[in-house]
Amino acid sequence: MTTWEEGQREFEKQMKAEYMRDNLQIYLDEIESVREIYTEVFHLSGKILDVGGCQGRLRHYLGLDTTGYTSIDPMPFNLHALEDQPNLLKAYPCLTTRLSYSCKFITGVAEDLHLFQNDTFDWIHMRSVVDHFENPLLAFREAYRVCKPGGHLLVGMAIMEKKKTTLKSLWDSIFDPDMHIAHLTVEQLHDLYQQTGWKVAQEHWQKPPFDYCLYSCAVK
Repeated sequence: MTTWEEGQREFEKQMKAEYMRDNLQIYLDEIESVREIYTEVFHLSGKILDVGGCQGRLRHYLGLDTTGYTSIDPMPFNLHALEDQPNLLKAYPCLTTRLSYSCKFITGVAEDLHLFQNDTFDWIHMRSVVDHFENPLLAFREAYRVCKPGGHLLVGMAIMEKKKTTLKSLWDSIFDPDMHIAHLTVEQLHDLYQQTGWKVAQEHWQKPPFDYCLYSCAVK
């Protein structure tokens, strides 16, 4: 727990420094790098829970068939810093545009979604967050509980095995230089799905230069 908390504090400092740079080109490159994922490969619709969703950048790709959007994130400064990030707002106009569906932001963690009733969401979205979770197994169980029958969980994460990097066990409490607590293999991700009731529906590798990033969709 001490190692995990240290890692999270360091990650938060790193994120604050990145926000202060407010680099427009970095934002535009990020948008382009995942455009295919959210506009061609997967289509998120209905009521969406964005776990670790920061300011809600996922909304950039959502369509009119979205009926609700909630971002739950443990770092509320993501919202407080918006007024100091004009380039972020320029790249993601969804952050200031009035949309047709309701937007909610909650300070919280993936392992505790008690604010939500069972069978609430059509899609649960987890991008670049599973390797920061204190307890991925509990997070996947909670996601399963609040997802509607037939709903989906979309996980986007770097598979360091693809980069020929030495891996640690899923349950090892480690402090990586990249601020991630655990690096999952594809097999470990599938094991998490199996233990928590999810069924793998579709998987897609991101295009180069991020071809070590896997987007894995499971159905309840």
